[in-house]
Amino acid sequence: MNKKQRQLTVLNQKVNGHLVAYNKMCVSIAACHRFDECADIINKSVAMAAYYKQIKDTETEVMFYRVRLRAWRRIAELFSTVNLSDIPPSDSWQARGYVTQTSRVKRIREAFLHDPTVADMSDGRISDILKLMEVTDKDFEYAVKQQVGGSIVDLLRRTPAAEKAREQAERERDANNKRWAKEQEREAAEKAALTSAAMKVDAMQRKHERELDAAAQSAMDDVGVTLERKDRANMKQVVFLIKEDVHAAMRQAAFDNKITMQDLLRRGLRLWLEANGYDWPGGNNNDGTRGYRDAASPPL
Repeated sequence: MNKKQRQLTVLNQKVNGHLVAYNKMCVSIAACHRFDECADIINKSVAMAAYYKQIKDTETEVMFYRVRLRAWRRIAELFSTVNLSDIPPSDSWQARGYVTQTSRVKRIREAFLHDPTVADMSDGRISDILKLMEVTDKDFEYAVKQQVGGSIVDLLRRTPAAEKAREQAERERDANNKRWAKEQEREAAEKAALTSAAMKVDAMQRKHERELDAAAQSAMDDVGVTLERKDRANMKQVVFLIKEDVHAAMRQAAFDNKITMQDLLRRGLRLWLEANGYDWPGGNNNDGTRGYRDAASPPL
């Protein structure tokens, strides 16, 4: 027998010995009636799992992690002997009307006040064990077969109820993502539509301004032709830029007094010139124009 064969033989003997220990631990768990007995099995199973992890025997490592979980499960069964149904609900604003996990942990500590094993457990560990109490035997067996690390928290995540809740959460997240994507598309479409509408309005406004400019230029051209035709020598063309509200007031005044806008402007110019000491011409030799014929007209 060479060296390698001797090493394999020794290893097999150790494995067989530990498998006997594993089976013995599985049988002993149900017989545990004290927390220190369960804690002792948990410690031994962790040590066994660590050993098999070192020699890379994953299958046996997982077996001892399952022993650990079954021992925690037995502790949960021992905890279940404590009545937790009469715990008063919390009066804090965060959990008003509900029995908090902190209250449950406190009740467990009170029930096993003189047990050193429970005293050494952290509140988080007791809380995890209380959650383990709520898992059915069927769901526990389902989850423990998938468990590889011996963690209560990991086992709770592998129960059918937890998997179903996780799948539901994923479906809801996907639905929310789709709704968000549709909302983004709708907002983008609305933004594009508003941009298009704004561009159309801007184009129409520019077109309207061009039309107004063209009309104004045409009107000025017509006035220029008319003035040149009536009195090219004596008439001068003057262009005013007037605010819309002033123009509206002037137009209303001209309408009320049955005169033209040109006559209204002439009268205003005459009043200003005379008020400031300027001479206003007394008439116009060219009867073909309306230049100063309203000199004797009554003031506005």
